[in-house]
Amino acid sequence: MLSRISRIPLKTNALAASVTVRQLSTYPINDDLYQLTEEQKQLRKTVFDLAQKESAPHACEIDKTNSFPQLR
Repeated sequence: MLSRISRIPLKTNALAASVTVRQLSTYPINDDLYQLTEEQKQLRKTVFDLAQKESAPHACEIDKTNSFPQLR
């Protein structure tokens, strides 16, 4: 997709950038398929929940400004 966008004339790139919207989605993972232990499943869930709670609310602003003021 990026290669397509980079070939578009500059004016169109600016337009595309102005209408780009972050789409949050998750891909379901079958833990049993990967034979994860209960501890690994819990760790994966904990990290996912933390990212949703702490990072997701700031994602739109980070995308707009391309800066991470909370991270040092």
